[in-house]
Amino acid sequence: MTEQEKSDLIFASSFYLFESLPASFAYWNEDILNAWIQDHAWQPFEHWSGEDIWIEIEKLADSVRKYIKEKSKHDIR
Repeated sequence: MTEQEKSDLIFASSFYLFESLPASFAYWNEDILNAWIQDHAWQPFEHWSGEDIWIEIEKLADSVRKYIKEKSKHDIR
């Protein structure tokens, strides 16, 4: 995982968790990550599994990065 990907995931996590992922999350195994996410789920997501919230965090992080890249291409022109 690149530093940019890690930063994007930390940013995206703030939309689903009441506390953003710490930088050390990249070194956690899947079980620890899912448990931490579930324990820190923002109220609308408190009944979701950690795995399902993680999927949404990844999708948002990826979408935002794609948007930024596309916007950068158009701004250069």
